[in-house]
Amino acid sequence: MARGQQAVEAMNDMVKELLKVLEMQKETSEHLVRAYATVQDEWDDEKCRELQRVISDITAKIQAPYTDIHECITRVQLLRGALEDYLSIRV
Repeated sequence: MARGQQAVEAMNDMVKELLKVLEMQKETSEHLVRAYATVQDEWDDEKCRELQRVISDITAKIQAPYTDIHECITRVQLLRGALEDYLSIRV
């Protein structure tokens, strides 16, 4: 593999890793909500509502960086295009 192509592939890997983070955020949040629903089926008092608030808070925090990560993906993709342009001129 040509040296320049390795750099492009490295940037593709960056995007793939960031996409994994987004998917993990989504899966983790969904799992917590499902697990809470299971608990709620057996427990219905103020402490259960406290647990609901905890789960709501943490899922919001897990999902909060979504926009930042998505923006980063876009920026890396644009810069990958700039790298490809650079490499095509340099060759």
